[in-house]
Amino acid sequence: MDPLTLGVGLVALLGILGGGKKKKKGSGFEEKKQEVKPKPKPDDHAKNSGKVPNITGDAAGYNTTMFPDSETRDEWGQVLGYTFPDPEEIVNFQIDYNKVARNPDWPTVRGKLAEDTIPGPQTLAAMEIAATTLGVPFSYAVAGGPPP
Repeated sequence: MDPLTLGVGLVALLGILGGGKKKKKGSGFEEKKQEVKPKPKPDDHAKNSGKVPNITGDAAGYNTTMFPDSETRDEWGQVLGYTFPDPEEIVNFQIDYNKVARNPDWPTVRGKLAEDTIPGPQTLAAMEIAATTLGVPFSYAVAGGPPP
């Protein structure tokens, strides 16, 4: 058998074994393109996500000395400018706290409250932060005023 016939026969055989399909160029593996997501800014994510810090470290998750009962909680709500225990006023405080937490000028205000009318441990911890760490009335921070 001459080399030309042998070469043509091998090409034909390979075509049959390969299913007659043309092979694509390349390695046969397609690279997956990864999406590049922008990294969140620290004040976009870390400052305004997760739980409100328990600054006193009280086991209950809020300052039980400052808020021993619902009457005292309601008095502190009034100090902050809200008529507690009105559920609408509780939500207003929660909304306002979240607004201040998004403002990078107020680093002591962190976390995110559920806007759910429930004055639970997270809301009480936020009330403590609003009442004791700002150095100005909470309404000033809510209005967008800068720290002192």
